[in-house]
Amino acid sequence: NKKLWTWESAVVDHVRIVLRIPAMLLSTAILSAEEMEAVESALSDVNDCNISKVYRRHAARMVDMNSSRGANLRLFKEYGASFGIRNGNGWGVQEIFENIAISTGQASKASAAQSIAFLQMWMDLVGNTILGFLKGSMTGNGRSEQNVSFEGIFTHMIFEGIFTLYYL
Repeated sequence: NKKLWTWESAVVDHVRIVLRIPAMLLSTAILSAEEMEAVESALSDVNDCNISKVYRRHAARMVDMNSSRGANLRLFKEYGASFGIRNGNGWGVQEIFENIAISTGQASKASAAQSIAFLQMWMDLVGNTILGFLKGSMTGNGRSEQNVSFEGIFTHMIFEGIFTLYYL
């Protein structure tokens, strides 16, 4: 089952994202492309978002994931997977977070990986919620926990935002 948003989880995740915008912008200067891709691809694999699969495939081609820095990349991959499974909470996530800080010698790398993980989780859930509405609720194949009114309003707001930005 793919993760979808409800009213409550969407509000919580949007607040988390807004609070982390400065850290997300700084993350691109702190982490290498390989480290960012390791976190993002592992998290996307857990969240199973069809939209993310497409752009992750293209991003992985641009980034050399077979570099000599395999030990550190393994930690970043483990962090992304653990973050996705536990929605960013729990002892396993915190333990790997601390291991990244210790192994790289930089707490900023662990914080940057956390910011990138929150952003990727947000993007995956946006995609899953929209696709859940279009392919599930709209076709009568929705899951019991889906909320058609929330998904309809959310999908409308996202598409309205995209069209507004496009025509600016």
